Amino acid sequence: KCTFSSDDHNLVAFAQFRSSTEVEGSDLTETEFDPQTDQVLGSPLLQRSNNDEGEETWLTRVDYVHPLGKDSKIEAGYFGSFRDVRNDYLVEEQDENGIWNSLEGLSNDILYREQILAGYIQGGAKINKFSFQLGLRVENTSISTELFNTGEVNDRTFLNPFPSVFLSYDIAEGQAIQTS
Repeated sequence: KCTFSSDDHNLVAFAQFRSSTEVEGSDLTETEFDPQTDQVLGSPLLQRSNNDEGEETWLTRVDYVHPLGKDSKIEAGYFGSFRDVRNDYLVEEQDENGIWNSLEGLSNDILYREQILAGYIQGGAKINKFSFQLGLRVENTSISTELFNTGEVNDRTFLNPFPSVFLSYDIAEGQAIQTS
């Protein structure tokens, strides 16, 4: 945090990195019984699954506040989120020779990538009993998924503006009419 001539005039910057991994596995045995004799019918079906997941996230933020007088100020800022999630899911079945084979349609290796960039500017003031704040935030979101087993890629990008208006009028001490 950087403070200028007063506590109301400042610049704050923030960055964070997070990384996590997780591996889960399961062994499944399916056995068929004859309910009359309580005897095992045939060989048991053996399957196993393994889920190897990892995530990395970067978060960045910068906020600037500049007072313009006793009861007015302008603010501007930036926010960024960069996230990658990798999920390698494998399901295998053992054949009669003891060899493990991947099961198509159940196994998958996917990468999910998300990027959010946002910027905002807002200003406000109080003039006698009337106060207002006007602002605009613009957000750009890009999402991509890639299925490595099939080679499918799906990219999506969204650009959205979010305007804001806040109006307030003081009626009496502790009472106000507000709209946004």
